Amino acid sequence: MFKKFFPPLIALLITTLSFGQVPVAGSRLTLSEEMKEPSSSTLSDYLGEDESYQYLLRKKTKSTSTFSVNSTVFILESYDKNLRLKKRQELEPQIKGFRAELETVQYLDGNLFAFILYINKKGEQTELYYQPIDKKTLLLSGTPKKILIIPYDSRSKQGDFTYKLSIDHKKIAIIASVHDDKDLNEKFATAVFDTSMNSLWEKQITLPYESELFEKEQLLLDNNGNIYLSGRLYNEKAKEKRKGVANYSYKIIAYRDKGNDSREYEVNLSGQFITDIGFNITADDKLAVAGFYSTQGTYSIKGISFTLIDAASAVMLKQGSKPFDAAFLELFTRSQLDKKDQEIYRYSLDKIIIRSDGGVLLLAEQYFVESYTTRDYYNGQYVSRTTYYYNYNDIMAINVNPNMTIAWATKIPKRQVTTNDNGYYSSYTYAVAGDKIYLLFNDNPDNLLVTDPAQVAKYSGVQKSVATLVTISSDGKWKKSLLFSNREQGQILRPKICKQISENQFFLYAEKGRNYVIGKAVL
Repeated sequence: MFKKFFPPLIALLITTLSFGQVPVAGSRLTLSEEMKEPSSSTLSDYLGEDESYQYLLRKKTKSTSTFSVNSTVFILESYDKNLRLKKRQELEPQIKGFRAELETVQYLDGNLFAFILYINKKGEQTELYYQPIDKKTLLLSGTPKKILIIPYDSRSKQGDFTYKLSIDHKKIAIIASVHDDKDLNEKFATAVFDTSMNSLWEKQITLPYESELFEKEQLLLDNNGNIYLSGRLYNEKAKEKRKGVANYSYKIIAYRDKGNDSREYEVNLSGQFITDIGFNITADDKLAVAGFYSTQGTYSIKGISFTLIDAASAVMLKQGSKPFDAAFLELFTRSQLDKKDQEIYRYSLDKIIIRSDGGVLLLAEQYFVESYTTRDYYNGQYVSRTTYYYNYNDIMAINVNPNMTIAWATKIPKRQVTTNDNGYYSSYTYAVAGDKIYLLFNDNPDNLLVTDPAQVAKYSGVQKSVATLVTISSDGKWKKSLLFSNREQGQILRPKICKQISENQFFLYAEKGRNYVIGKAVL
């Protein structure tokens, strides 16, 4: 529905491994005992924790008929403070006595809720229910309550539901798309709820742009229950360029005051392509919008742009741009830079972190997919085979001052290239603790002492890898540390599942085959 939403185990001392390791400074690492996951399942999300347990959500593929039709079921797990599995429960919701489809489980300010989809074909509608989950038994509790209804036409047009927690995790927005091929503009049923699933507001929303011309990107729910949606609006035809000129502008649409006040914010930069944006909302109700810009197109970047908008009045308070300086560009290899304009290739803006003084921190990663198709002659005919290469490379960190100058910019060399796995063990996770930024990812062990980007060895999978922690100081200087060896631990870190769970803690998850461990790193 949306292109992207918006992106530390027994105590272990990492000082005795066999290949010139660097110990982790200031990090206390605790790993659970090795456990076995249910067959055909994979961990999908860390939900949250209370004073007694952590709660994780797992997806499992299950055959539902003699025709081997597979469906996805959800398994809820709880772990105690010693990281021991206490309970594992498959969730099997029912509506009106019939089996229903579990959409997701959300952890809302200490409460677990299941969101359940029921197709009412007779009534020609898709019905969304919520049902509490007992945290001790992990069983569905009480009676399901209907919260949203949208028209049902066919299985392919039953509606898509998007769930977004507020920044403080005390509200949840649910947005259901309404499929109607006759409508030029996309319609949504929208509702916002508090921690007890009491409705705060509901609204039928129609986007002000034609669906074919508006590409949705980021969704945000602020602590006051206001919804913000960003996207690209194309001119006449959905293509990046038209006669060599940028053919789109970025828009942010807000639905404030219980959805009664809708307004738009335009984000553009005269004479430049804005290639990517992210946004966040400050404590004093300002939209901080940052992004990359280019003089060429959409696959390279020249520098950063920054816009500060008063969210209530839509008045632009600040706007500016800054090209990357020569010292920063020297951190990149020749293959990463355009020779003529010195623009950097293929970086995606992952995260905007609001500083307490009004500045912002930007994190970006170089990401792209390559495919190669070969044809082989087999049993009298040609057979084509396509191999996909998932590239997750260097991480860029840029610290922007409130006056829109760049305090510092740095690049952490990383080269992850894997095939046909959708980057399962690739990419990174991050945490901000005190005045430091922490990045965590899988790497080739030969890179622990390497800082020259031209000398970085490739990480290509699970056979030879380590979990690496990068610490970036307040002045932009960084250092690598070894968190643990994936080979000696027996599992491989999954960065896309790991996340910061408190002011100074990472949640960690590592697996190989059906064996896995969970853990924490205190920063």
